[in-house]
Amino acid sequence: MKFSESTLGRIFVIRLENGDRMPSCIEEFAREKNVKRGVCFFIGGIKSDSTLVVGPESQEETPPRPIHF
Repeated sequence: MKFSESTLGRIFVIRLENGDRMPSCIEEFAREKNVKRGVCFFIGGIKSDSTLVVGPESQEETPPRPIHF
């Protein structure tokens, strides 16, 4: 077994607005705050008539085709 011990550093809570693109927002925030390493936990909600989009279906396909649930 391997493990490492750490102390808790800075904690940020980011709330995205409608139309914000998650990857670019996180990358820009990390640059501005000089974050070199981190872990992201995504917590959110979805309305009952919404569609969840995940994917891409295949990493080789360009442009990527999303999977809708």
